[in-house]
Order: sequence, then structure tokens, then C-alpha cells
Amino acid sequence: LVAVQRGGPADRAGLRAGDTVVSINGKEISDTAALINETAALSPGTQAQFKVLRGREAVSLAVELGQRPVTRKP
Repeated sequence: LVAVQRGGPADRAGLRAGDTVVSINGKEISDTAALINETAALSPGTQAQFKVLRGREAVSLAVELGQRPVTRKP
């Protein structure tokens, strides 16, 4: 993860900038597109199990997904 939004679902679950997400609910995450697609397929309010690498340590975190903010084009 490049950044974690302060106060957002990832922050509340304990994810940190620099963590590498390797799986969500046991499904391998190979790149950023897979991370976005896998989280987008889950409904807000769903609890998902994230496995991340933090340095050399594998960490499992339960993350309650939130609503993705809508971005508006100028």
C-alpha cells in the first residue's frame, strides 16, 4: 500500500503504508488491479480477511470494507 487514508477502513483495521496485500479471503492478490477488483467485488460493510506482508512478517487482519469515495471529473 502506498498510503492509508486516516480514519478509513484500512486504517481502522491496522493496515499501514508499506504493507503488501498478498491475499483477501484466501484469494491471491498479484497486483494493484487485482486488489482493486477483489475489494470492489465485496459489498460495503462486508468483513474480509486480508493477509499482508509487513517487512518480512506475514500479518492477518480483519477489514470491514467501506464505501469507495466517488471521484468527480472537473
